[in-house]
Amino acid sequence: MTRERVGELMKSGRAADPIARHVEPKFVHVYSDQPIDVVFERFSQSAGLLPVVSRSDPHLLEGVITLQSLTDSRVQAASGESDTTS
Repeated sequence: MTRERVGELMKSGRAADPIARHVEPKFVHVYSDQPIDVVFERFSQSAGLLPVVSRSDPHLLEGVITLQSLTDSRVQAASGESDTTS
């Protein structure tokens, strides 16, 4: 669901509808163990926010990938730093 779509629903008076009525059942996502090339491919298909879901339970959100997080990751990799926070 994009911001634009939410705005359209609000303008059309359907903001109180259940969200399930307006989302597509198939959504672009990745798993935490997928390679970065898959992440970039899927991110290009997303609306700027790529969910990372559990393989064992796809309804369990483990995190999200944004353009900023991709940029930070690439800068960190280029500088040779390792991420010790995750």
